[in-house]
Amino acid sequence: MKYIYTFTFLIVFTAINQANACPNCRDATKGSPEASQADQYNEARAFNRSIYLMAGMPFALIGGIGLYLRSLLKKQIQNPLS
Repeated sequence: MKYIYTFTFLIVFTAINQANACPNCRDATKGSPEASQADQYNEARAFNRSIYLMAGMPFALIGGIGLYLRSLLKKQIQNPLS
């Protein structure tokens, strides 16, 4: 169990260092003179993907919890005495 906490701790703090951008970066890229058309396209694509991820995560969590509960109920129905 100790290893799980250590691993989770490392993942969280690694992700924090990589996710230090803010939504105002969109304005910074458009306004910078060295921003090419490809940079702007890649940034728009990244914003789209992040929106899809945020919109889909609640459905994935609820679906995962539902599948877990279904499997528990199915096991309980098959083995009612245990």
